[in-house]
Amino acid sequence: MAEKTNLQILKNVVEHCELTGSEFFEFTAYVLHIHRYLSDPLHLSQLSLGSPATIDVYELLITDRDTKRKVLLDPSLSIYIQSGQVTEGSCVKFTECSVKYDETDLEQRSFLVVHQLTVEFERHATLSDISNIPWCDDCDEIEKTATPLTSSRGYYISTWSSVELEGEVWKKGKHCTN
Repeated sequence: MAEKTNLQILKNVVEHCELTGSEFFEFTAYVLHIHRYLSDPLHLSQLSLGSPATIDVYELLITDRDTKRKVLLDPSLSIYIQSGQVTEGSCVKFTECSVKYDETDLEQRSFLVVHQLTVEFERHATLSDISNIPWCDDCDEIEKTATPLTSSRGYYISTWSSVELEGEVWKKGKHCTN
């Protein structure tokens, strides 16, 4: 039986399971925020996930109440977001994860990808100010910013609307044409 893990070491545990062929049991987390952006060729080449038909990419900002990090959802899990089963404040249990490496990056950044999940509670108690929750030690600077983990786009779009753009890069006007 696998020992209980925390978010701080989750990526290492998943890598260990992949390398040794041991089974990843589960990890429970709370969803702080849902980020959405459109897929592009860079995203597809970075992670080898989805297909050219994959349009939406979802990231979850999650916490175990001690630390936080972003994770990517496998495209097959988009239905959980689109149907409203996973929302901010949801308690989710990850039952299958992998670590993917960005093959286009010389720094070999890695991303935690969730392939299977179950929803424990659709709405949990509202979590207090998320800015006070520290990032996991192994989160890089890109993960800590309001930009997508993958993709050449520097901004998110609204979870529910394709015309409302989000993120620091977009708000600074770097993508506006005059």
